[in-house]
Amino acid sequence: MAVLNPLIIRRFIQIHLGKSKTDRKDAYWLLRYGQQQAVKPWQPAESVLVECRQLEQVTEQLLKQKTMVSNLLEALQRQPVISTWLNNGSSRPGSCSMTRCRRSKPSY
Repeated sequence: MAVLNPLIIRRFIQIHLGKSKTDRKDAYWLLRYGQQQAVKPWQPAESVLVECRQLEQVTEQLLKQKTMVSNLLEALQRQPVISTWLNNGSSRPGSCSMTRCRRSKPSY
């Protein structure tokens, strides 16, 4: 893989009288450029690769946790007795103070 300045490729196409702009033609011109010019392969720095791998792992873990929490919330909502903080429409469990929750009378 190589990283090239788009302007260089555009000028190369213009020199060879290429006019139309499609993905297929772009691929053709990039191939021709690579065949005619010495293109230096691009290699990202090792630190960048490590950081990308770490970010990918964190993203995967967060997606798993999101699924787990969503499943847990759905299971809680399907139970016959739903806790008070789910009923009051609050988005945070901490918004239902423990004193208020303890004082509320259970409905049987």
